[in-house]
Amino acid sequence: MIQKILFNPLFLLIVKWLDYCTYKISNYLQYCRIKTLFPNAGVNLVFDKTTTFKYKENIEIADNVSIGPNVAIGAKSKVLLGDFVRISQNVIIETAGCDLDTDIPYKHKSSPISIEENVWIGSSAIILSGVTIGRNSIIGAGTIVYKDVPANSIVLPPKSEVIKNKRFL
Repeated sequence: MIQKILFNPLFLLIVKWLDYCTYKISNYLQYCRIKTLFPNAGVNLVFDKTTTFKYKENIEIADNVSIGPNVAIGAKSKVLLGDFVRISQNVIIETAGCDLDTDIPYKHKSSPISIEENVWIGSSAIILSGVTIGRNSIIGAGTIVYKDVPANSIVLPPKSEVIKNKRFL
């Protein structure tokens, strides 16, 4: 009896239609979330629902940007994400930190972060304040970026130094 219902062509058509409707509704809700958070963002912005944005008004996003799950972007100062930037899971981008030159309680200070076009940031990387990552660069998984990265570079841990320049590969 149950096989007759489950393999009935009408039942299969209804299941397929419900699956399609769920897919479309999910896409529309993601679109609404993107347009609500970033009305001026470029086209093809994709980010996971677990992505955290602090001070979203200071985040500027260009076209074709992809942000993975569990990414945290703290933008007390301006954060610029250029075209075709790919940010993998568990990345932290933070413009603010404590000013250790002041008395306790420490005051916060912040500097802008600029990630230029065609940059790929590997999982669990940390990008600290005041950094510019040049175009066409790769930041390896687990790297802590605390100084500027020139264009066409590959940066890998443990020293977080430029390992190779992609022009010579």
